[in-house]
Parts: sequence; structure tokens; C-alpha cells
Amino acid sequence: MLNFASAVRPAAKKKGCQGFVLTLKTVADGQGYYPDLMLTCAPRGPSRYVEYNPCFVAEILSWDTSLRDQTSKRDRYLKMPTLEQYALVFSDQIRVEVYQRRERHWQFLQYQALEDRLEITCLREFITLEQIYEDVILEPHADEL
Repeated sequence: MLNFASAVRPAAKKKGCQGFVLTLKTVADGQGYYPDLMLTCAPRGPSRYVEYNPCFVAEILSWDTSLRDQTSKRDRYLKMPTLEQYALVFSDQIRVEVYQRRERHWQFLQYQALEDRLEITCLREFITLEQIYEDVILEPHADEL
């Protein structure tokens, strides 16, 4: 997640946005979560501990979190009115899945090549999968352990 955060940090600062890595809670459909990476371009609300208006959320999938991140958590995040993208970053393969808001529906996008460029829409910037996966040792599947 550090690679992802480092890749988006300059653009976030330039746009007046903030990024948080596991440090700030958000509330999605009444449930509190600590996203692996969260971006907001909205003015901070009254709480130092909760961000209510993220525009981008990313979760790193691991064998013990992937089912929840891909189902119930995803469903709750996609109900957030300010969220523009929800990204799932796989840890066992080079693969990023993105749910991206398109007016009244969500578009599903999938990236699997290191040269693929993912647009962070609220920053209007692109990052590559190579930036996200730089120096990452892919985690084996649980059945390979």
C-alpha cells in the first residue's frame, strides 16, 4: 500500500486533497471501516478520526480479507455519495479491480499488466500498476502455503 500511497501523494497535494493509509476511519452505510488507502478532496469535517467524504478508497486483498472486501464491504462503499472509485488490489497476482462511478451506475474495470494506467478520477492523474507493485513479493494462495 505504501507504493500506491507514494504514487498518488504528489497529485493529491497539488490538488489540495489528502490521503490516509490505515489511519482514518470512514463510515459506509452505517458501518465504520479503516480503508487501506483513502483519498478525500472535500474540506475535513468536525471529526479528527473519521472522514465522511472520501472520493477514492482502495483495499489490499489478502487470503483472509478478500471475500469481505469484495462483497459486503464493497456493497457498503458503493452506497457512499462522494465515492468515485473503489479499488481492490490483489496481493497474490498483478491485478487491480476498480468500481468507478459513471453518473447513475458503477463501471467495473480490471487491470492486469504492469504498464496499465489507472486513472484516479478525483485527482485527474494516472498511476501504473508498475508503480503499485514495485518491489512487491506476491503473496501465495492459502492452499500453496
